[in-house]
This record gives sequence, C-alpha cells and structure tokens, in this order.
Amino acid sequence: MEKDPPHAPISTDQFQPRYFRPHGRIESRVHGNLVVHEAIGPFNQEIIEAMAVVLRESLQTLKQQGRWGQVIVFRQSALTSPETLSALKAYTTQRSKDGLAPVATAYVMDASVEGFHLMEAPFRNVYSESTVQFDIFSTEADAITWVKAQL
Repeated sequence: MEKDPPHAPISTDQFQPRYFRPHGRIESRVHGNLVVHEAIGPFNQEIIEAMAVVLRESLQTLKQQGRWGQVIVFRQSALTSPETLSALKAYTTQRSKDGLAPVATAYVMDASVEGFHLMEAPFRNVYSESTVQFDIFSTEADAITWVKAQL
C-alpha cells in the first residue's frame, strides 16, 4: 500500500435508491493511486448505479492524479445476474470513454467465495473490450502487486 493513510471509506450504503435497494455491498478505500474495494455479494443491477454515484467524486480526483488501479476483493458471494454483468460492462465502457477508467483492475476470489468458478469467465468478458488490463487472483497481496506493476 501507499504510505499515505487511506481516505475515509466510501460505501454503497450511502446511496439513496430511486426504486430498489442494491443487493450486496461495496466499500471502497483510496490509498494514493490504488483503490481497494471490498465487495460482499450476491449483487443485483442496482449495485452498479450505487457504485457509480458514490465513487463519482473519487474517480475525478484519481483522474487528476494520473495513472491509478483498483483491486476488488469479493467476500461471501460473487454471484450476480446477466443483467448486472451487462450493466457493469456498460459502466466500465463508459468510464473508459470518459477517461475515468483505471489502468488495471484485479479481482480477488478464493474458494470461500460462492460462485468463484462460475463467475470467472463472465467477469473476464466484462473487461474483454475495455482498455483496462484485467486479471483475477486468489489473494489480495498478489492482486495488489500485479496492479502496482501495471502502473
């Protein structure tokens, strides 16, 4: 991690939905040019909107700082619907077009995470047409090392 202390956590719990509450929870901490998200699933489509809203300001700050990366650590479950995956792909594509995408994204899923084998291919597909370098790891330490090497 960077020597700078992390900023206060940002959470999808801060999101006020229009219709349906997000299923799942994502808490994010910014450590210099690295964002570490803890994602507790399963997830529904509303989690993507919640994440976009609560991270908007942080993404602008990261963009101004230069190259940055992110690590998403899954807990409990990585399961989600095809609609949620489509929304995530659209969000990722739009962030790239807006210049707000990270250089690299690493997911962390070990055998304790429900659906870790089922979700690997769909998650890789989300980033397949993106400019973001992407990989999946079983440990947070390996994911952080890889992301930092891409920066």
